[in-house]
Amino acid sequence: MSRDDRRIKKWRSAGTLGELYLKEMAEQGLLLEEMTPLKYIFREDEPQHLRYRIEELEHVPTDAERAEYAKDGWQEVCHYELDYVFAKECSADEPEVSQEAVLRDLKEKLTKFLIIFS
Repeated sequence: MSRDDRRIKKWRSAGTLGELYLKEMAEQGLLLEEMTPLKYIFREDEPQHLRYRIEELEHVPTDAERAEYAKDGWQEVCHYELDYVFAKECSADEPEVSQEAVLRDLKEKLTKFLIIFS
């Protein structure tokens, strides 16, 4: 079986919902390895408590910007074009992202969608 056959592919979601999804997957032992325009690709590993951050950047991060992320404990996991995913270890009892943050994120995306198609 090839390495590619062992990887697990799931549909991709973005924003706060995507971050929560990636956190849940890591807790199940599926760690993000790479992403495509539509899918996340995971590798099986030991369950981990990770917090993810999905950033839609305007440019490729400079070395100084990468150093700022690293200073705060964030490691670059992967990216597709200018969508970057960072992760850092967190404690199992660290608070979840609030429901308000998820709703705010959805509202922003819906507003952008309506502007584009109106």
